[in-house]
Amino acid sequence: MSKDREFIDSIDCCFPYNQKKKAYNLIREALLLSSESVFAVLHELARLPRGEMVSKEKLFEMVEYINKYFTHWLKNTIIEVVKTTIRGQDVECAKILTILNEFKKYPYNSMAINIVYFSCDDTDWKVDKKYNEIIEWWNINK
Repeated sequence: MSKDREFIDSIDCCFPYNQKKKAYNLIREALLLSSESVFAVLHELARLPRGEMVSKEKLFEMVEYINKYFTHWLKNTIIEVVKTTIRGQDVECAKILTILNEFKKYPYNSMAINIVYFSCDDTDWKVDKKYNEIIEWWNINK
């Protein structure tokens, strides 16, 4: 198992949101590991496990810390989506479709695409269809 996968599995639904030192140590570890690990942290910040109580202020502080030290072509887009989700808002599906199209140019960012995919209320299944097309394209073009 890769270090990325181990890291992602270790924080999945159990990120220590309210333990500042542990949380920031994990963020720093993610920054050293890979963009996939950083996007996994952002995913955890955007989609808290059911019943988890964390102030939006703490979540925004962690997102800003990541924003300060992380460089990636998707960073600004994903940070914007994460912030919108933390605010409790959905991103417009039309905007999500536009963002998803970018993933064809830069494939294999699975944690980032999941953040985008889960950020809108896709009542007409257009986002779902586009997401599945991209994942299929990634699989064909490996």
